[in-house]
Amino acid sequence: MTKILFVTYDGEVLRPDEPLDLEPNTHYEISLNAMNGAKRPEGILPSNGVVAEKLARENGAGANSSSDELASITVTLPASQVRELEALAEQLGVSSELLIRSSIKELLIPPDADYQRGTEYLMTKNAELYRRLA
Repeated sequence: MTKILFVTYDGEVLRPDEPLDLEPNTHYEISLNAMNGAKRPEGILPSNGVVAEKLARENGAGANSSSDELASITVTLPASQVRELEALAEQLGVSSELLIRSSIKELLIPPDADYQRGTEYLMTKNAELYRRLA
């Protein structure tokens, strides 16, 4: 189960910004992503977090089955790219990590078979045009 929650730290306790549907007396692992003073964007995520949970599920956030072992990688980026990434993540109302995971997943998914056939058809059909334009 993966949930993305928005919480506020009052100096002593993390307080959820929305009601939690969690099993009492159960231990949970929590990852935190500081929003640097920004509040959750209004209109991006509903107050119950359903959109964030769906995005997390679709992008494999929190995948932790025995067949999908987790691993880490460190990437060094120019500060300007990190700022752009953080700004986009904030605009979308997701963490930078989730945005990166989503982008990587899109790159790794092979093209749909129908899309691949359509692309091959267009390349074959327009081969003469492409040759002339080259």
